[in-house]
Amino acid sequence: NSRPRMKHTKRSLSEQSSSKYWLAILGILIVTCICYSPALGLEWIWDDDQYVTENPLLRNWDGLNRIWFEPSASPQYYPTVFSVLWLQFQIFGLNPAIFHATNVLLHAITAVLVYRIVNDLKLPWPFWISLAFAVHPMQVESVAWVTELKNVLSGFFYACAWIVLWPTVSPANKPVIPSVISSDKIRWSLSMRAAVSLGLIFFVLALLSKSVTASLPAGMLVALWFRYGRIPQRSLAILLPLLLIGAAMGWNTARIERLHVGAEGADWSYGLLDRIGIAAHCLVHYAWQTVLPFEQVFFYKRFSTSFWDPANLFCVSVCAALSVAFVLLARAGNRGPLAACLFFGGSAFPALGFLNVYPHRFSFVADHFVYFPLAALLCLLFVSIHWGCCKLLSLEKMLLAELAPMSLCILYAIASLNYIPVYSNEITLWRDTLSKNPDCPAAMQNLGLRLVESGQADEALGVLLRAAEFDFDRYQTFNSLGVVYKALGRFPEARQSLEQSLLLKPKNDRAWTNYAALIRVEGQQTKSDGWRESAREKYSRAWEIRPTYLAAFGLGTLAAEQSDWANAELWFQNALELQPADLDAQYNRAYALLQLGRRREAAELCMAMIRSNPRDHDVLALRKQIGILAP
Repeated sequence: NSRPRMKHTKRSLSEQSSSKYWLAILGILIVTCICYSPALGLEWIWDDDQYVTENPLLRNWDGLNRIWFEPSASPQYYPTVFSVLWLQFQIFGLNPAIFHATNVLLHAITAVLVYRIVNDLKLPWPFWISLAFAVHPMQVESVAWVTELKNVLSGFFYACAWIVLWPTVSPANKPVIPSVISSDKIRWSLSMRAAVSLGLIFFVLALLSKSVTASLPAGMLVALWFRYGRIPQRSLAILLPLLLIGAAMGWNTARIERLHVGAEGADWSYGLLDRIGIAAHCLVHYAWQTVLPFEQVFFYKRFSTSFWDPANLFCVSVCAALSVAFVLLARAGNRGPLAACLFFGGSAFPALGFLNVYPHRFSFVADHFVYFPLAALLCLLFVSIHWGCCKLLSLEKMLLAELAPMSLCILYAIASLNYIPVYSNEITLWRDTLSKNPDCPAAMQNLGLRLVESGQADEALGVLLRAAEFDFDRYQTFNSLGVVYKALGRFPEARQSLEQSLLLKPKNDRAWTNYAALIRVEGQQTKSDGWRESAREKYSRAWEIRPTYLAAFGLGTLAAEQSDWANAELWFQNALELQPADLDAQYNRAYALLQLGRRREAAELCMAMIRSNPRDHDVLALRKQIGILAP
């Protein structure tokens, strides 16, 4: 009565493989979300004002139109990014938790897509590689910084494009999009067209999120060469148009970076040889940080631009030696190391110093420069560890080898959890930056301004006086010093500092706004003649240079003080278009409407304020003055 032996069928093996696949995906999502959950409590930091909190493009439908059809309207022409920001603002307002949650979710999904890509490349330990990509501390800057929605959104579209296009270019696969038509020949043709079309859509969306993703087709060519040792003609035919589209978008971004953002002048006046030295130093820095990310800094120390600097020469020598070694390995049949370096170098090329990039004024390296390229270095690291384990351990003990990548992922996650609180607010960010890079004038300038805003003017003065010792954007330092001296009641020194800032940069809207605020405070205290006209002139200059909330609010306040209620209402309305949730602007506009006899509009605005601030005494008093009955 012996029973026949049961064999595993193809179906049961497929089911087991599918279960492991989905468990891996679930694990990546859960671990990533847990690791970055502290990011939900972070506030706005540097550049978030330009992208979100003070961005007038997010306020109405006209702004959405300008995002797409007026390239110079936004800080960079990334309409997909600003459209997502626009949508978040329209639904949730200025709630930083929502914006941070979006970054975390996109990053977690992108890590899952990386798992799929690594699986397709048949690399060992795809789960650990993608998990390391998710929790590596170099990714914190992209996930915890709202402005870097650019990275996580472009990375998501990049990975989607890769997954859809890979079967169309890989000689071992067929396109993944099926057709209902029965003929095999027609099915192949339609599936190919559908897959390429969908891949092209994802690629364009990636480019419109961040143009550095233009390297996608080149990266896929490298991956094909690594996987199969050749590049089929069909693959070239599919990827060449994408290369041309990416090159056009990259050229446009470089042009905007130079002409609109300001990436030209003395800070970029180094020659080709110097740029080679900078690029080599960047590559060594990123490789070292990938393996041993002991210390992350928002602004790393800006290294020398001279090719003959000893550190740059050393990095050039290291890169040259490794290049020769990897080429020899590739000729011997081991294409992996060279492919990983080609992918990383090609993907990170725009940020290596060969092109003018504005952030290079602060540092040549930044974690967010290599958000997606980091995956290539992690593949090289983990595959190398796997190779070493295979050489040292027997087949029976290979399960123990899993401890190595698991330990690395745990260490990366702990480092990320320790680093995320640095992004709590701008004060914590700049304090941390200066603790690791003490001679960073940009961090001093920003810290000084944030300190005075938080009422710590004495400490701010010391920080800014030290920043003034550096020849770096001194107009910003003097502008901040003017604000500090004003807070300390030292008006002559405040005036002198602001005039010095405007002498260095006449089209400095913030300095004009601060100068107007100084004149207003000083005039109210000294009761001097003509201070209102002088303040109005300077607020108007600031508004002409760049429309801001502070300029509009200041002009509205000056008009209200002179009972010019028509102009007051207009300027407070302008202020609300820039910051719709601002209670002071809402209250002042409602009061101006009441003085103009527009009681119904004033009542509607007052009721809106009561709904959001039901216990505000000034608002309740205004309701009574308008004559609105309590609900």
